[in-house]
Amino acid sequence: MRVSLILSAAALTLSASAAFALNPPPFGGSQATYVCHNINGAQPPNARAVAVEQFGKTAFEFLQATRICNPILEGEVEDRASGAEPIPPGQPEIHYICYRITILDTDAFNNDFEVLNQVEQQRYRGDQPVEVCLPTEKEKR
Repeated sequence: MRVSLILSAAALTLSASAAFALNPPPFGGSQATYVCHNINGAQPPNARAVAVEQFGKTAFEFLQATRICNPILEGEVEDRASGAEPIPPGQPEIHYICYRITILDTDAFNNDFEVLNQVEQQRYRGDQPVEVCLPTEKEKR
């Protein structure tokens, strides 16, 4: 099966003066924060995709699922200097499954970017893609 995806990148280049810098949008542009858990014993799906995102274009094959990311429903980040800051609640029906991928072709590597969020302001360099996270419905059993 071949799947065509247009994925919007969650990683944004931010300046310290950005109006939404304290809570930049994560997955899907929402203000939700996610906790991710490892997945064990996943079978690989039989799927390939081409994704265009802010760092470039990548053709890849899905390998096995690696993580399930659940939205935080309530919580806070403790800042040693200024106390606790609330974490915006997520939408309980939206989760993400992350899949390890094997690259077939890419120009999305060696990208410099800066992040600013509730726990850090940092510069990074992105290497080639290693995972894709898809919005997923989940039922806890």
